Amino acid sequence: MAKYYNILATSADTCKILLYGIISSYSEDVNSRSFANEFAEAESRYRNINVHINSNGGEVFEGIAIFNVIRNSEANITIYIDGVAASMAAIIALCGKPVKMNRYAMLMLHRASGGGYGNATEMAKAAADLEKVENILSDILAAGMKLSSDEVKALYMDGQDHWLTAEEAMKAGIINEIYDGVKVKVPAELDNRSKAAVIMNQYNYLITENKMKNLFQKLGLKNEANEDEAVKVVESIQDAADTEKSRADALEAENKALKAKVADFEDKEKQAHTEAIDNMLTNAIGTGRIKAEHKDTYKAILEKDFDNGKTIIESLPAMRRMVNEIGDPATGQRKDWTFDDFQRKDPKALAAMKSKDPEQFKALYKQEFGTEIKL
Repeated sequence: MAKYYNILATSADTCKILLYGIISSYSEDVNSRSFANEFAEAESRYRNINVHINSNGGEVFEGIAIFNVIRNSEANITIYIDGVAASMAAIIALCGKPVKMNRYAMLMLHRASGGGYGNATEMAKAAADLEKVENILSDILAAGMKLSSDEVKALYMDGQDHWLTAEEAMKAGIINEIYDGVKVKVPAELDNRSKAAVIMNQYNYLITENKMKNLFQKLGLKNEANEDEAVKVVESIQDAADTEKSRADALEAENKALKAKVADFEDKEKQAHTEAIDNMLTNAIGTGRIKAEHKDTYKAILEKDFDNGKTIIESLPAMRRMVNEIGDPATGQRKDWTFDDFQRKDPKALAAMKSKDPEQFKALYKQEFGTEIKL
């Protein structure tokens, strides 16, 4: 499984992290859990961290989690807006750290958006909750721009999308600096072994040209030094190169091991998520909250948004099974019976349930013993 981010070392004490893509808990681009994991790894290795943003935004609470990870870091953080920082990505950029924006980038601010389902009361509550979210975002922007929350709402949360250039963002106090987007082409960097080889080749050339003094100067030797001393310096450079390469190989091996551990963790988490969905659907069918033929529909809902899907299913009424109520006026109480209750109080009804209502039988069995039964 691919990781969502890359920690790119730019020097011994500095790295950059790319926050590129849609921000979502189910996105393969950017999510808070993966960002927090890699950011912690970067903090443990580097004193300076540059976060580069190119995102159209996404989920508010995923973005707020990322915002807080960056804001609470004790490392030296600098934010770079490389292409676009729109919606929630713009909020992340204003996390209290210096913000630099590419001269050709864009930044967009607007009101928070959301969707809902339900009656008028539920929809009114959803709207009120959305306004609470908007107040949080307004406070974040106000702190970064040195405005009041009401001023931010009036300027940028009027129902329109506000696209700002780097110059406009600078004038509005959203960013601290504008940088040019022209990249300088740098030749491929030589590894340390190649550097040692270059020095040795130059040494041979200078011997041929009888320019030993120039060589000694480049190696930091005195003019009266001899060839043996020059060779020792070159060999020390080679030894240093070998040591550095060994260290780089060890770091690469460690990085691969960490990636394998993260991939294994993500696989297990995904499996647990799948099992939780299956258990919930089995229980919902067993209690009559949903019909078996609607299982795939509710499965898709849970896979997309587990918490809201769970709330929807649990809000559905459990259906009373007629097979438990025929001929017994008190069987209305049986809707709360466990598998053990049926075994003790009415084993015949339990046996009849196994053939007439196998889904409820399996659900009660799993609830009692914690395992599936095949009929």
